[in-house]
Amino acid sequence: MHRIRLSAAWLLESSAETGDSARKRIHLPCAEPVELSGDGNITLVRQFHRPTGLSAQSTTHLVLEVDFAPVAATLNDVAMSALDSAECSADTDAKQRLLLRYDVSGGLDSFNALTVKFQPQGGEQPMVPIHSAWLEIAEPDSDPQSGR
Repeated sequence: MHRIRLSAAWLLESSAETGDSARKRIHLPCAEPVELSGDGNITLVRQFHRPTGLSAQSTTHLVLEVDFAPVAATLNDVAMSALDSAECSADTDAKQRLLLRYDVSGGLDSFNALTVKFQPQGGEQPMVPIHSAWLEIAEPDSDPQSGR
């Protein structure tokens, strides 16, 4: 399995008090407070090229490590549903996080836009809810006897 991290070049969308929208470039993990967008959501966008060397038999998953599940996740404006989720412990504190896995095998274009929208929970100052993101690429074994 091959892993491609999507930690840099995220855009955080928010609205100023004047109603003007703004985008801020961030890297994951990001421990800054978030100014909420006009609709009260946190929206993160990551653009990326299709990984080279993918074949028709390649299985490609997008994995997000998050504080809580997003209200919407789209790839190239197509809604995605998580295949599965699992709880994991954060390394830095006792807070539980979720690992969400999405199958994007058939949905990757030459250039892609991933958009993830969150509705903050509770009354505390919201933080960026995605801690890490990556693509997992698996190729079928060419020789099942090889053990690789």
